[in-house]
Amino acid sequence: MSEISKILDIAKAEVGYLEKSRAAYNANPEVIYDKTAGAGSDNITKFAKEMDELQVYNGPKQGYAWCKVFVDWCFVQSVGLSRARELLIGWTAGVTQEYNWYKANGMVYSTPQVGDLIIFGDCDHIGIVENFDSSKVYTIEGNTSGSSGLVANGGGVAKKSYSRNSSYIKCYCRPNYKCEPVPPTPQPTGDAQIRAIQEWCNTYSCNNIAVDGYYGQQTKAAIIKVYQTELNKQFNAGLVVDGYMGPKTKSKSPVVGYGAEGNVTKSIQAMLYCRGYNTNGVDGLYYDGTKRAVKTFQGNHGLNATGTFEKETAYRLFDNY
Repeated sequence: MSEISKILDIAKAEVGYLEKSRAAYNANPEVIYDKTAGAGSDNITKFAKEMDELQVYNGPKQGYAWCKVFVDWCFVQSVGLSRARELLIGWTAGVTQEYNWYKANGMVYSTPQVGDLIIFGDCDHIGIVENFDSSKVYTIEGNTSGSSGLVANGGGVAKKSYSRNSSYIKCYCRPNYKCEPVPPTPQPTGDAQIRAIQEWCNTYSCNNIAVDGYYGQQTKAAIIKVYQTELNKQFNAGLVVDGYMGPKTKSKSPVVGYGAEGNVTKSIQAMLYCRGYNTNGVDGLYYDGTKRAVKTFQGNHGLNATGTFEKETAYRLFDNY
């Protein structure tokens, strides 16, 4: 899956999120992670909270306009901190500075491509281009609303559309994206290794999926369930086995490196294979092939390419694209 697709999937999953009131946040800080509860107009968001925790800006951004912070958060969640910085040419919560960086690097355009950063007005607002056609451009934006026209401080994440000739649009800034390896192309009867992975997943009571040799959402969730089951069994992780790579599963993910053996390694190999990375076997043995595949995956996602599997790699590998 390409970097663009990953970023867009992360952004789409946040559509409908509403910023919180300061009173609601002070009463219960966890409300910041609820999509709609505690809504207000104080620019309090999980996006600013998590970006502030990374300490990438020149100061805290919680409580300020957050359209650019939302874009940055989507990039970090999708491709990792260092790769996001490369794509965004640095860290700034300001639209004007971001525009100036892209302009200085000759990466500003008058026509859109999917994945572009769309700049509005006099650098008043920013979003991500989801799609376009001959007459319209379709976007995902933070700190806007679903109302028609440009809404530069609307309090939520929304999908929008504009005429390609809209006076609101200043330009399109184009990150220097790269693509991932292409997953294996199944034969008419499906991919034999994926069938073997599906059969293995079905040996766990949490799974009962079709053994068809085709990788999709059902197989992805099954592999994650195996991973969660093994974390519970081996590390007493206390996870809900739901096939979802959320913050808790990430936090319980162990460091797995060269020489490791067992079903945690096998689940890592299974997901790597399904996403197009050759581990030289899905056998539960973490040796040269697996280390090389993990290292390549990390490099493609802006992570520190050590070849050792850890929490951030787990979150990217088992994520919900």
